[in-house]
Amino acid sequence: MLIQIENIFLKGIVMSEDLHERNKNRIKKFLLNFLSCTQKDVADGLEMNLSLVGKIIDEMQKNGEVVQAGQDISRGGWLINRYRLNEDSSYAMIICLTMKTIKIQVINLFKKVKEEQTFEVAGEKHIDCLNKAILDVKSRYPALRSIAMSVPGNVQEGKIMYVSQPNYLVGTDIAQILSQKCELPVFTFNDANVMALGYYTKHIEISLKNNSMVYLCCTETGPGAGVIVDSKIVNGFSGFAGEVYAIWPRQENETLQIQNYISAIISVINPRYLVLSPQTNKKIDEDAIKEFVCANFPEHSIPELRFSSETEINLTDGLAALAIANLFPNRFLLNW
Repeated sequence: MLIQIENIFLKGIVMSEDLHERNKNRIKKFLLNFLSCTQKDVADGLEMNLSLVGKIIDEMQKNGEVVQAGQDISRGGWLINRYRLNEDSSYAMIICLTMKTIKIQVINLFKKVKEEQTFEVAGEKHIDCLNKAILDVKSRYPALRSIAMSVPGNVQEGKIMYVSQPNYLVGTDIAQILSQKCELPVFTFNDANVMALGYYTKHIEISLKNNSMVYLCCTETGPGAGVIVDSKIVNGFSGFAGEVYAIWPRQENETLQIQNYISAIISVINPRYLVLSPQTNKKIDEDAIKEFVCANFPEHSIPELRFSSETEINLTDGLAALAIANLFPNRFLLNW
C-alpha cells in the first residue's frame, strides 16, 4: 500500500513538472512570435492565469532565458515591464549535406547566423566529419539545443532510404547515429522539402497558405520536388513523394525532361503555385516554360508559375525554421 502511495506521489510530481515545462514552452513560443510583451499580453494571448505567467517569466528571467525590454504605462498609470526572449539563450545548428561538401550554420533563436563553415568530404567520411563538426560547435556553444540537417534523397523517420550520392549512406539512420554521438536531438529532412518550406514561409502570403505549392528544383544530385498541400508537406507513405527523377519516360533533352516533370505535377497535384528553381550555374528559359504550360493545359487549371534562383537561401531558410521549431516540442512547421 505504501509503495502504491509513493508511486502515485512520484507520478504526480512528474506530471506537474511536465505541465510546468509545457507552459514554459508555450510562453517561449508566444514571445518568439510577438517579440516583446507584458505579462498580461502573454496571459491574455495564451488564456493562462496571470500569476502563473508572472511566476514562470520571473523564473525564466533568473535563468537568462528572458530579458526586460522596456516598460509600458498601464491604464491606472502604473509602469509595467515588457519582456522578450533572450535570443542567445539557446542555439540551433543547421547542416546541408551534399555528396562533396558539408555546410553548417549556428543560429540563435531569431535565426541570426552566429557562424558558418563549409567542409569538403572525400570518400565515406560524412558521418565522421559531421560528428567532429557538431562536437566542435557544441564545445563552443554549450547552449546548442537542436540540429536540423538536409540530405539529397528519400528520408523516412530520420533514415536515408535512397540517395544517389553518397550512396553508401542508404539505409543509414544518420539522425540516430549523430544524436547518440553528440547527445543532442538531430532531425533529418529531404532537401527539396526543406527548400519548399523555405520558399513557402517567406514568399507565400499568409492569407493564401491553405493553398498548394510544388517547388521543383535541380541540384547536383538530380531533380526533386517539395510538395505542400493544404499547408502540409506531402511525404507519401514511405517519404518518396516528390522524387520526380523516377517519372517515365526519361528524356535525353533537358528541356523535354523538365516539361515531363511539369506535366506530371500539374496533372496529378494541380498546385496553386509551381516554383521552378534550376541549379545555381544554369539558366532556365522562363518564356518557353510558360508557353508550354499555356499550350498544354486548360486556362483555369494553370498554376501561378514562379521562378527562384535562391536555392541555397531557400534551403537555409527552411532548415533554420525547422531547427528553431524543433526546440519546442509539438511545434513542427506545416505538420511535417
